[in-house]
Amino acid sequence: MTPEALDGSEIALLVCYEQPGKDDEWFVFFGQARLESEGLYFLGRRGSRLPLSDEQVARAREITKPSPPVFGSAAYLIPLTMGDLPEGTDASSYISTGLKITNSS
Repeated sequence: MTPEALDGSEIALLVCYEQPGKDDEWFVFFGQARLESEGLYFLGRRGSRLPLSDEQVARAREITKPSPPVFGSAAYLIPLTMGDLPEGTDASSYISTGLKITNSS
């Protein structure tokens, strides 16, 4: 998959949230892929802006129709893994994505 092929497409990020000593949790974020001069970005529906690396773009898969309802109207799926920052880590060395993982239960 190329950034040019994803540009303007509806995207679903399938995020595995890993927490040491706990079960993994899964989340889906919806947004649009936008190619800018700096590269491809995921622009979330709630204002998040996440740069997508070449490696992440390469993992994009087209969602075939009919698709599971969990993927909504997204045309492509990109799987990602996230976790908490290690204790004592300088957060300024990480990219702020604006993605918020919350447990609604």
